[in-house]
This record gives sequence, C-alpha cells and structure tokens, in this order.
Amino acid sequence: MIFLKMSWQLTFLPVFLIVFWLLLVLKNLSSFRKEFQKMDRKERSTELGKLFIKYLQKKYLWRSILAMIFCFAIYVLVYFIIRA
Repeated sequence: MIFLKMSWQLTFLPVFLIVFWLLLVLKNLSSFRKEFQKMDRKERSTELGKLFIKYLQKKYLWRSILAMIFCFAIYVLVYFIIRA
C-alpha cells in the first residue's frame, strides 16, 4: 500500500537510475577493454603489466561504485524534494 501512495516520479526514478548506472558500468567496461587491448601480449605478461591491469580494474570498479552512490544520492534528494 505504501508503494501505491508514492508519486509516479518516485515510482519510476529507481528504474531510470538503474538504467543510467548500468550504462555507466558498460561504458567503464568498454574503456577498460580499450586500455587492455592497447597493451600487447608480452607487455601484459610482465610484472609491470600485471600491476597496470590491477590498477585499471580498481580504477573502473571505483568509478562504478561512485556512480552507484551518486544515483542513490539523487534518489534521496528527489525523494526529500517531492516530500517537502
């Protein structure tokens, strides 16, 4: 019943934010793939190459996590604006 009392903006906003977040994650995966493919096989197998790959993984993982936090913050902000 609580869900029915919510305004339509709050009902559909999570869907739009999830789609937005998934698009950002896919963009991050594409960017990671491009940077990974810039390296040749010999470079990837070296110790420095392995460290660079781990750095790239952390970089794009944190971008995705920050995007999720940003989407959640937008939802909370809109929720309090509409409820005010």
